[in-house]
Amino acid sequence: MRLSDTKSEIHNTQMSNTATLPEGQLLIPNSRLGYPKLWKPEAIKGMADSKPRYGCAIYLPKEDEATKAKIDKEIARLSKVHFKGAKPKSKDLCILDGDGEDADELTKGYWVISANRAESQGRPQVVDRKRKPIDSTDSDKVYPGCRCNFLISFFVPKNWAKICASLEIVQFVGDGDRFGAPRPEADAVMPELEDEDGDGFE
Repeated sequence: MRLSDTKSEIHNTQMSNTATLPEGQLLIPNSRLGYPKLWKPEAIKGMADSKPRYGCAIYLPKEDEATKAKIDKEIARLSKVHFKGAKPKSKDLCILDGDGEDADELTKGYWVISANRAESQGRPQVVDRKRKPIDSTDSDKVYPGCRCNFLISFFVPKNWAKICASLEIVQFVGDGDRFGAPRPEADAVMPELEDEDGDGFE
């Protein structure tokens, strides 16, 4: 089930006390977290030459036109610096249209940003609303579908005509409908057992 992000939720996200960011970095506010690999790097399944890496998908609501404009500006800047102004093909960009050819019920209405970082770079910072660290023992607090703020860095990898995004910081903002199948509840599926031997399925 999708989370219905309202315009007020998107534009009222408080981004106070943030420093001026260096060129190439952007703060992506109040977006949904997908496919998180935040505490343990993972390789792409089915690809023998895939190297383990940290990362996630960032679902940016299309209502947030201001943030999308900043992303477009950064892509244009990198295209001018590295490719003489010619923007790479859409398949070579770190942002895809969630309403495009490969859209599904989860991506509709979003821009989907792929942000990763190499295992050698160390894992991204993950913090709560008060900017306190969230470690792997509390990983259930940051789950697919929740709302987060993201700090990412745009870059062009060496010898590649691509524009990629590196995941720097993830900040939990609020709960949302969890992506994927719902977690089963014990009360709904398990029998209540008496104080005697038996498995409850006789």
